[in-house]
Amino acid sequence: MYQVDEYVMHRSNGLCRVIGTGYPEFGGVKGDSLCYILENQRNKGKMYTPVENGESILRPVMNLEQAEELVAHLQGIELITEENDKLREVAYRKALHEEGYIGWARIIKTAYAKRVARMKAGKKSTIVDRKFEKQAQDYLYDELAYVYQIPRDSVEDYLVERVEARQQDA
Repeated sequence: MYQVDEYVMHRSNGLCRVIGTGYPEFGGVKGDSLCYILENQRNKGKMYTPVENGESILRPVMNLEQAEELVAHLQGIELITEENDKLREVAYRKALHEEGYIGWARIIKTAYAKRVARMKAGKKSTIVDRKFEKQAQDYLYDELAYVYQIPRDSVEDYLVERVEARQQDA
């Protein structure tokens, strides 16, 4: 069971802080399921997640070792190769909700590669690519900002610097 003030990653809402547990009231009726009371760190909104479903919806925030492993292997993370927009959206959704931070990195890398290719062809990136890239960036960058204790808006530059440094060392 997660503890008060522990940070967790919510499958659909990103970085959250556990602010308590309880039986929430909805419409004046007290619920019968014990819930985690979570504060979303992006918008400071409050949400409830049943404790009994916690393992499928919540996970611990990655630790520093996991973050370093992710950053060290960013270049080797495979792109999502689906060319059909509808099927790529399905793959993005799966990566976003089922693959954790590796999936988020895959989405960001894929959407970036798609954007560059489309720009070279004189086209704009697709709504699907932009939407999922933004969600993946929100989740991954919030989590890495927490782990590295850096401002969220510095994460992308930090990652670029780390990847470039690894390329120079190679």
